[in-house]
Amino acid sequence: MGSDKGLFSGQISAGQGNMRAAISIVHDNGFRENSGFDQQKFQLKYSGDIGAWSVDWLSSFNALNQETAGFIQGDDAYKDDMIRFTNPNPEAFRDGKSYRTQARFEREYGAHILALTPYARRVELRFLRHFVPGQALEKNGHSSVGLQSAFYSDDFNIGADFEYTDGFLYEFQNNPNRFSFTQGLHYDYVVRSLMGAAYAKKEFNLTAQTILGLGVRAEYTDYSYDNLASDGQSGRFIRVADRSDDFLTVTPKIDLRHSVTDTAMLYARAARGSRAPQVTDLYSVQQNQIAGEADVETLDSFELGYKGVSDFIDFEFALFSMRKKNFFFRNANGFNVTDGKTKHKGVEVTFDMRPTTWLTVSGRGTLAKHTYDFNLDEGSAANNITSGDRVDSAPDTLANLGVTLNPIDKMSLGVEWRHVGKYFTNPGNTKAYVGHDIFVLRGDYRFSDDRRVFARIDNLLDRKYADRADFAFGNERYFPGRPRTLFVGLSTGF
Repeated sequence: MGSDKGLFSGQISAGQGNMRAAISIVHDNGFRENSGFDQQKFQLKYSGDIGAWSVDWLSSFNALNQETAGFIQGDDAYKDDMIRFTNPNPEAFRDGKSYRTQARFEREYGAHILALTPYARRVELRFLRHFVPGQALEKNGHSSVGLQSAFYSDDFNIGADFEYTDGFLYEFQNNPNRFSFTQGLHYDYVVRSLMGAAYAKKEFNLTAQTILGLGVRAEYTDYSYDNLASDGQSGRFIRVADRSDDFLTVTPKIDLRHSVTDTAMLYARAARGSRAPQVTDLYSVQQNQIAGEADVETLDSFELGYKGVSDFIDFEFALFSMRKKNFFFRNANGFNVTDGKTKHKGVEVTFDMRPTTWLTVSGRGTLAKHTYDFNLDEGSAANNITSGDRVDSAPDTLANLGVTLNPIDKMSLGVEWRHVGKYFTNPGNTKAYVGHDIFVLRGDYRFSDDRRVFARIDNLLDRKYADRADFAFGNERYFPGRPRTLFVGLSTGF
């Protein structure tokens, strides 16, 4: 199958009455050396009624064992057949497991509906940090229980969410010292968090054609951090003393929709999005960083658009402008930055066109400009950030276009064009990746509602491209894209 050494994928689903189960097993040796993975998924669903309540219950399990491939290095290394199939980090791996169960209960109260969704989950991850010089082993995980609630109608929605989480992180470097990446224990801590939120949204009919929507969400997050190792610093790594931190965010939004015709609408939307700092932002502290320094990350956005629907075409056009504050990221020297700022402006277009009953043409594209909005001296022209510089790894253009044929009811054939435009690979905007265009061919034949065979050819023209490109530690680095590869699968149910 293409240049892959081995690939197997199987999916079986079975159901009786209101219960349905599905199993998925995937084995892929990968197209690069020591880059395969095995993945197993299991899902169990139930839909039914309990008295006046309708119930949708879902439980799932996911296990992943992955041999991770690292960056290849060198100018345009992704084009070199002697390099792009190699793996400089054969020792790298990622093993993870996740479990989740949830049930959504709904019942009617007049014109309103009450929805309650209790859930529980467990996540465990173990991986080698092969992308940094010390290559420490990290283990992390968390267990959570929570409840989401909503009381809503067509123009009104209020609700509250709650979640309790107990998590841990352990990081240890077996390798000798590499620069400030020291041998030995880096971190060993647990964090217990409590989140509570309340929200409300209401729509008002200003005229027969114009609707105003107002909404707000308030969220409180409390972290209780317990350091299980000795306090102090080891190389670049700082183990902070026990502490607690809490954050309150309020995120309003307003939207205005005006129906130009029965099938066309103009809209405007302004909103703020925010999130409390992640646990690792706060407590995996490094040199030049202060414990608790990370703050709430916010994104203010404005959007103006037009949307139309007809038997022939569904079309949407939107202009957007966004500004992000307290952007947390790792700089070119490998240190954490807690107060980054960026700006984003652009236009998006999506459409789905149906010229005939057997032909569909769909596409979406973005033309945007992503820039830094602050200054940061990192010691070199290649890595210094100057306000107005383009955000590295953020292309100006992204697009895909697909054509699907349905020659008969049970068969579909399609081709898709995927475009990624040029982008800079370092903050100083001195290095760049040219972008790429690849094509995907796919087909599907349904024997019945539960049984189908499908095939896909990725990278139909066998282009040499990079899934990701960047510039770090003085080198061009790439994750090479998969060469032309054939996938064939069979899905069955009982």
